[in-house]
Amino acid sequence: MDLGGQHFGPASGVFENPSGGRVAVAGYYPWRQLQSLAKTQQMRALCRWLSRDTLPACLDSHARVALWCRRTPAGEPAILLLNASVDPAIGLAILVRDAPGCR
Repeated sequence: MDLGGQHFGPASGVFENPSGGRVAVAGYYPWRQLQSLAKTQQMRALCRWLSRDTLPACLDSHARVALWCRRTPAGEPAILLLNASVDPAIGLAILVRDAPGCR
């Protein structure tokens, strides 16, 4: 719906094609309101769905933190976290695929 109240249909959607490819379309600027818990959870769930839950690591707490993950030459996971806020990131929870009990 626009500011005048006119409806234009759904603002986002997901699709899986017959070959197994996954696509997500969002009719809004997705990084604009990530400070809300609901939008953060929605975008994280969408990224996990798009990747078929194969991301090597992801955040499991509400904090404005950027996460980069890769493997060292020896095959060990290496994770870099950057606090993208002036607020302290207290109680930060990270799900790491190689960690015991992590799916």
